[in-house]
Amino acid sequence: MKIIFPYIIGFFFALLLFSLQEFLKKRQKKKVLIKYLNRELKYNTALMNQWIKDIKHDIYYLKWAKPIFTFTPQFNKFRTLFLNKVFDSGIIYDLLSDKHIESINIMMTFFSVEKQLSIKTVINKYKDVETMDEDGMSGIEFIKEFLKDHLEIIKREQEELNQIIPLIMFKDNKLIQRAKNYKEIVSKKIFNLR
Repeated sequence: MKIIFPYIIGFFFALLLFSLQEFLKKRQKKKVLIKYLNRELKYNTALMNQWIKDIKHDIYYLKWAKPIFTFTPQFNKFRTLFLNKVFDSGIIYDLLSDKHIESINIMMTFFSVEKQLSIKTVINKYKDVETMDEDGMSGIEFIKEFLKDHLEIIKREQEELNQIIPLIMFKDNKLIQRAKNYKEIVSKKIFNLR
């Protein structure tokens, strides 16, 4: 019996160490993923700033550059690599509320190559139209209104993103604190076994 007892304790200790190691690996992977997600969201926010400037520029110069006018913001630059990884791993559901997750889904759908092409198609369709309706709205005015609407959407999504970024970092800090507490509890339990 005396011979088996150390083996049993050793087995449980090895099991505990293995599970602790796996927990720390997962936590580190999660922490790195959250760090890169935060950086990706900040990049997208800066990109939205540029799009806002571009659309304001487009609206201002639309009348003079009508024949050669093109939509300059490039929605294909919106990054979603870490957003997709966070969605796939399920971490996003721990970090954000349903409302914020829905906002991110809307952003991922809206800022796409397809949306950029549809905007360009609308602009190309109406930029040479002199009058569009019985009120006498010209194609240029329609495009201006169309761009202003999209400008407001981008501003709204940017504000939402600016609210989400601090939430992610706060939750990350809470996870780090929980992991430290868990580590202390485990080390105290191991110490008490001796």
